Amino acid sequence: MKPNAATPLGPIEHYTQASLPDRIIRQRVAHHNRMLAEELPDDPPFLVEDALRRMRHRPSTARTHLWVLRQGRSIVAEASLGWADLPSNRHSAHVDVSVEPHLRRHGIGTRLLALAVARARQVLRLRLFAHSSGRIPAGARFLRRHGFKAGFQHHLNQLAIERLDRALLARWLAAGTECAAAGYAMEMWDGPVPERWLVAFAELCGVMNGAPHGDLEVEDVTVTPKMIREGEAALLATGSRCLVACARHAASGVLVGFTELFWNPKRAAIVWQQNTGVIEAHRKQGLGRWLKAANMEALLAANPDARLVRTGNADSNAPMLAINRQMGFQPFIAGTGWQGRVPAVSARLRCPPGLRR
Repeated sequence: MKPNAATPLGPIEHYTQASLPDRIIRQRVAHHNRMLAEELPDDPPFLVEDALRRMRHRPSTARTHLWVLRQGRSIVAEASLGWADLPSNRHSAHVDVSVEPHLRRHGIGTRLLALAVARARQVLRLRLFAHSSGRIPAGARFLRRHGFKAGFQHHLNQLAIERLDRALLARWLAAGTECAAAGYAMEMWDGPVPERWLVAFAELCGVMNGAPHGDLEVEDVTVTPKMIREGEAALLATGSRCLVACARHAASGVLVGFTELFWNPKRAAIVWQQNTGVIEAHRKQGLGRWLKAANMEALLAANPDARLVRTGNADSNAPMLAINRQMGFQPFIAGTGWQGRVPAVSARLRCPPGLRR
């Protein structure tokens, strides 16, 4: 139910990941669905039961603070501050502020951001990352006004399955025989990483450190088997499925490339292309096209209800964009990654002294 604009606002409430009750999760889903309707009005809504399961299966390294503002019984604005407690990026956190359209331009987002920034200072997370969508221009204006700088331009690209070039897919699959002749083999799985490949796959995931970050100050992350398993648990808790195709160098047995597709059967029309990467020494062999074609073929067999495949790409990532454009992906929504330093953002916010400690 949409909040009544005449209903007064309540006090700002603060929660941590450990203290977040189910009722707040349910109310957040309603808020997120109203925000979703603004950006992606044709998408199916987020589901409460999935949000509950996902929150109860958060990775052990995840840290989250949440501030919410209600109007009546509905959450109408929130700010979140989150980070992963890892050896790298120890001074970084991600901040997100969302305010429903009828309450914008009243200082609510600024109040919420001030609380998140104050907590970031307390926990020494002095480098903040944020994101804005081209579908909601107010987000970019808000971040720029408060001292964030644009550092990464990207697009959410989308492939309509009905426009997929099946003949092209068949050619890429046929070209896989050349990859095989060059000494490569394909490993595929539907679900968790097989135990025998777990360590090797975790090492392979490090290839994503080479993905473009623009001007954002992002440090490399060492992916561990535990991180893989905890990520799988969060995904599988909602009943989601994940298809993974890996290229293996036959002579050495080393995994040298991979690509991932995942979807929730309760929202089966929308599929997400996640990471795709090939180790530099094994590039220019056609492995990327072979992997993408094999995984797409598996998707068509596993999910007949798939209608759209979405993936995020840096605008500067020419090699990946070339493959995706050939497959039929088209620009869908522009996005910007932002970075802010806590002292500079605090100065723009003009926080009261109590919030700056």
